[in-house]
Amino acid sequence: MNFKNSVLMLSVLLVMGCASKDTLPVVELYPVQWFPGFDITERLTKNISVYNQQDVQTLLEKPWADSFELIHSQTQEVFNADRCSQILPDIMQLSTYEEEYRVRFFSRQAAICVAAESIAKARPAQYSFLSDFRLDADFPVHAPKNLVSIMPSDSERQRALHNKAIVSWADVTTVKLVSKEGEHPAAYAMMGGFQELSLIARGDFNHDNIEDILLYTKDYFVAGDNAHRLFWLTKIDENSPMTLIREYPVYEGTLSATEVYPVQWFSAFTMTQWLVKKTPVSNQQDVQALLEKPWEYPFKLINLQTQEVFSADNCHQILPIITQVTTYKPYEFQLFSKLAAMCVATESIVNARPAQYSALSDFKLDADFPVHAPKNLAPILSSSESQRVLQDKAIVSWADVEPVGLVSKEGEHPVVYAMLAAFQELSLVARGDFNHDNIEDILLYTMDYVVGGSHVAYKLFWLTKTDADSPLTLIREYPVYKN
Repeated sequence: MNFKNSVLMLSVLLVMGCASKDTLPVVELYPVQWFPGFDITERLTKNISVYNQQDVQTLLEKPWADSFELIHSQTQEVFNADRCSQILPDIMQLSTYEEEYRVRFFSRQAAICVAAESIAKARPAQYSFLSDFRLDADFPVHAPKNLVSIMPSDSERQRALHNKAIVSWADVTTVKLVSKEGEHPAAYAMMGGFQELSLIARGDFNHDNIEDILLYTKDYFVAGDNAHRLFWLTKIDENSPMTLIREYPVYEGTLSATEVYPVQWFSAFTMTQWLVKKTPVSNQQDVQALLEKPWEYPFKLINLQTQEVFSADNCHQILPIITQVTTYKPYEFQLFSKLAAMCVATESIVNARPAQYSALSDFKLDADFPVHAPKNLAPILSSSESQRVLQDKAIVSWADVEPVGLVSKEGEHPVVYAMLAAFQELSLVARGDFNHDNIEDILLYTMDYVVGGSHVAYKLFWLTKTDADSPLTLIREYPVYKN
């Protein structure tokens, strides 16, 4: 095999990205786990044992012992639900107007459904900075301030969340562990009430190779009220703080009455072009319908975990296992990866909500962008070099990795950047609050190609900026390459 062919073969292997078996650690260093706090089976008509993630996936379709009458806040549709699969697609828009105790019961049920879906989609983590995590007396000092109870005053919680000087749960109020060390659940006392915390699950929930945790909390007060919440937390390195990725539910009052920063998508969102029928979209309901629409070109795929070979012709079929599939015909993978990235973008837009705050309102892809962009955007062919760059703390931005120059005109679409022997096209796909923290995020779609070669790679990046002074931060990347 000559040098040119060797480079080509390496490029093909690398562009396969998350579809290669090598994208998961050979040894599951930090496997997906769930614990006694994950008690969804106790709420079903039949108590079912779960031994693996496939079993957890089936729980989403199992009927609950009790059903709920719900209302959809956008469509005003009233309907009955008795299983997780009926509520998960629109879970942020659903509420029940039954008796107060039923509202609390539904919030508990819904939080566990979110946990079940997260566990079903999780994968083993290659790295962990939470391996020694425990709910002890020091936990409130390290926990994000978002864990502070929503009651008795939501306005007080809003004040704490907006105050940059307040960082941890312990900064908001005095919190004391009142249960025994290691007891489950861990109980903490605070002004006017208590909070019980349970570790629900561990695993890589956003497929960035880093371990995350799910915490389930129950807040209850002397006045007799209580609330159930679910927190997805992570730590991206040894010295970073514990970070909140997502919280459920997001309570009334955390969003402004007007859509200050609405959910938007742009011409780079090309999902409709992949379909048999080119359906126009004008709202998020239209975008959601695209997940079920048949593709113009179906694919024969392999599930790398089960080795099942199957045909897929819509996004809905691949999204639950999207990091575990590759094409049966290797030469089709580039085309499939491009389509799969659009499926991920579609799902993100569907789940997005308007943002109340934005540090990205004036965002643009210009000559200075590589200086502010995370280093993950750098297209690196060598797996070992990629690992070196990601682990080197002195390398922060894309521009730190190698010289990058804007070669397209300002405002041209897509934006093209030149590097040593390679080019990258970037397009803004969508804007909105994708993780429901009230802060605007963006989706960027990239195409990398090598000068004089056949290597092409398509990627989707979910980026955010928490305030004007914070860096542009990567929340999720698809596909996830071994690094």
